[in-house]
Amino acid sequence: VDWGFEAELNGIKLTASNSPAFQSFLENPLISRDQKEKTVAELMKGKVSDVTLNLMLTLAGNARLVDAPKIADTYSQLMKAKRGEVEATII
Repeated sequence: VDWGFEAELNGIKLTASNSPAFQSFLENPLISRDQKEKTVAELMKGKVSDVTLNLMLTLAGNARLVDAPKIADTYSQLMKAKRGEVEATII
């Protein structure tokens, strides 16, 4: 099983949480969809898999980049369930 996609999504989420500029870019409705697509392509092409790049371009084209961190969380939950991982708190 290739977990590269999951790691890339988590990397995007981490970048958004650590970089106010990137978070602002994801959330800013004043940046056109075309400009967001171009910027995403410039930032990510050759640095992430084609699957991740296509997802991010699709999100940009549909004005949904702001949802990227939520998508990463949901995908990680699904993959953990598939791998049979269970989160536990040890007291």
